[in-house]
Amino acid sequence: MKNILIITFLLNSFVLSAQSIPSIIFENLKNGAVLVRLKTNVNIINALKGKNDELMNRIIVKRDEQNKEIINAFENNFTFCKVYYFYSDKSKDIAERKFKGNLLDADLNVVENLPELKDNYVIMEFSYIMQSTESTWSYSEWGIEDGKAQMIDYYSGGTEKGPDALIVLMPDFRLMPDKYPYFVRTYEDLLFLERSKAKTVARMQNKIERYLEYAHSK
Repeated sequence: MKNILIITFLLNSFVLSAQSIPSIIFENLKNGAVLVRLKTNVNIINALKGKNDELMNRIIVKRDEQNKEIINAFENNFTFCKVYYFYSDKSKDIAERKFKGNLLDADLNVVENLPELKDNYVIMEFSYIMQSTESTWSYSEWGIEDGKAQMIDYYSGGTEKGPDALIVLMPDFRLMPDKYPYFVRTYEDLLFLERSKAKTVARMQNKIERYLEYAHSK
């Protein structure tokens, strides 16, 4: 019995270690998926409900428009592998690989027949490049802090934000190491440089394809 427990532990350790190796993830990504995180703004919506419903409804409309833009960008410009979506307040479940009931299709319906996702998926979102790849991301959205409505970061780890971008996260929500495709800048608010979400997503697919071509040529 003791030997069986040891073997089981070693097998589980191997699986977990494989899931944490970016090269293995990218090699298997074609038969896996990209999980795209969408904002919910649930904290500020709950704070405003019944107190300022007009503002709450404007936030909901804006959130839905932004999420739809993100979905359209992936549906029309990312063909490398399957793409699923999840809401930011489900981040903990996704980090724990509780995919059933949490992963959505492009129409935001729950996906019933999911493929096996082990060492063949990454998480992507439009956010900011963290200064440390050791930071563990949860999500960032509008909330109430110190009595004011403001963006609040819900993650543990580093505190320094970098430029806005489409970022790639490991299954445990750490930023992908920089030797792999890990971000594409959007140049948000820079009039002559700003890149649309559609072009950003297309560029990300290109970066992944070029990385794999280079990896296979070595």
